[in-house]
Amino acid sequence: MAKQAARELWPDSDFVFTTRYGTPFEPRNFNRRFVDRSARAGVRQIRLHDTRHTCGSLLAALDVHPRVATQILRHSKMR
Repeated sequence: MAKQAARELWPDSDFVFTTRYGTPFEPRNFNRRFVDRSARAGVRQIRLHDTRHTCGSLLAALDVHPRVATQILRHSKMR
């Protein structure tokens, strides 16, 4: 919605999550929002980085090919 309102003023990027102005989040601010949203959702508090491990476990449980999982997780090796 913010992107539509900003039209041509919106910076062109491939970021999935941005501020309301289309700029990248400062890492500490993103982490604070993650903690806040997790608390409001009533889920167990984990480190933001641990969501990568959760994603990897889910991909394995879904029998996603390791090469595809490597690309999703942006790992340089399939180990």
